[in-house]
Amino acid sequence: MEHYREFLIGRDPMKRGALWQEMYRSQYFEGGRTLTAAISAIDIALHDIVGKKLGVPVYELLGGKHRHTVPVFATTKGPYGQDMIDQAKDFMARGITAFRLSLEDMEVHSGGLFEPRESIANSAEWLIKAREQLGNQVIIGVDYHHRLSPSETASFCQMMPTHTLDFLEEPIRDETPDAYEALRKLTDVPFAIGEEFTSKWQFLPYI
Repeated sequence: MEHYREFLIGRDPMKRGALWQEMYRSQYFEGGRTLTAAISAIDIALHDIVGKKLGVPVYELLGGKHRHTVPVFATTKGPYGQDMIDQAKDFMARGITAFRLSLEDMEVHSGGLFEPRESIANSAEWLIKAREQLGNQVIIGVDYHHRLSPSETASFCQMMPTHTLDFLEEPIRDETPDAYEALRKLTDVPFAIGEEFTSKWQFLPYI
């Protein structure tokens, strides 16, 4: 942010597209998570400034409103266990029917060491119980924070009956699209990915 500050102060915020191009393309090393995180924060701030100047919400600057409601999911807290399922039931009573269920402490009873096999076994056990108690109508997902390998992910998915999981978020890292392609052939569980991506170009091989 301090780096970009040197040449952004005093520039016209209405030219946010040109400023984005300058921030992204004028660096010796383009992109990367650190630079694009800063660019993203600045870009959001510029859109906010422009929206206030024009007296319109930011969505009007981005093509206008596309929908009147947005479906959401709720994330339960705490480790796997009956409390997690009861939290989901409480959400259901309030009209929320999609969940990203708790992911237990990554260092499962291992003194700070993440043991994938121990983790996926426990996760699968409680996700099966959650599906049994919450029913087939709700949407159930879990986020593994890209801590697994492709083979561990495949084993995890195969431990559970079909339709236990509606989505699995970021089971592996995104550097190698071929790894996701191979994993796609080993399980039919949908993946939620993209949180690690730093530009539209990173989506291309996946699309």
